[in-house]
Amino acid sequence: MIRARRRLPSTAPDAVIWALLPPPHWELDEEVPEPESLVYFVLDYDASQVKIGFTEGTAESRLRKWQSHRPTHRLELLGALRGSYDLERCMHGRFAQYRVEGREWYSAEILPEVMELLA
Repeated sequence: MIRARRRLPSTAPDAVIWALLPPPHWELDEEVPEPESLVYFVLDYDASQVKIGFTEGTAESRLRKWQSHRPTHRLELLGALRGSYDLERCMHGRFAQYRVEGREWYSAEILPEVMELLA
């Protein structure tokens, strides 16, 4: 976690305080972790489809992105596996016969196998 530490003069008005303050001194309270590479799985209940994707961020942020693309659909993050872009491509190949839309959406028929992978 990163925190700024500043000492504020107790008698100065707020506007003056902010004008007089030097740039904050940043301290690391703990080591900042490397971003994780994840292969994530999102279920679209309304379309009966499963999205298989890759991110170096969080799976939750990808869920929010996909929810904004499909605002009228109910989406749920099923889970994620630590892995590389190569693992994502492997998953795409494994479920290729179930591909229904674009490159990364698959029929919900893959759901039992996906849930087994995530268990």
